[in-house]
Amino acid sequence: MLLTGKISYDELEQMVYHLKKEVEGSYLKNIYHYQGRWLLKFNHFSFVFEPGLAIWPGTFDERETNLHSLSIKIRKEIKDHKVVSIDIVNNDRTIVITTYNNKLILELYAKGNLILTDSENKIIVLTRIYPECSHGKEYNINE
Repeated sequence: MLLTGKISYDELEQMVYHLKKEVEGSYLKNIYHYQGRWLLKFNHFSFVFEPGLAIWPGTFDERETNLHSLSIKIRKEIKDHKVVSIDIVNNDRTIVITTYNNKLILELYAKGNLILTDSENKIIVLTRIYPECSHGKEYNINE
C-alpha cells in the first residue's frame, strides 16, 4: 500500500492474479454501492472496489437502503452474465472484467471510475464523466 492509501501497481497485479482463480468462469450475481464503494458479488466470491484507491476480497457490513441508479443499470445489463476473463491493463491501474457481451472496467487512478461498455467498447454507463470519457463514446483499452 502506498503512503497515499492507494494500492500499488504490483499489489494490484497480485490481487488480479488471485481474483482470476476466483472470478473467471463464475457468474456476476449482483453489484451494490455503499458510501462510495462498490461490491461485486459472484457465485461463491465477492470483492470490494473503492474507486481510485484499492480492491480487496470481502463484503460490506451493511448496504444501501435505496439502490444506486448505476447499480440498477449495471444489474440490468450484466447480472448473471458469465465472466470470461479478468485482467489488468499493462502498466496501468485499470482492471477489465470481460463477459461475452460487455466489459466492466475498474479504474484505480486519480479519483477512479467504474465503466460498463458493450462488446464494441462503447460506453453504456460510468460513474465519472470527463472529456475523453462519456456516454456513447468508445473507451480505448490498451491491450
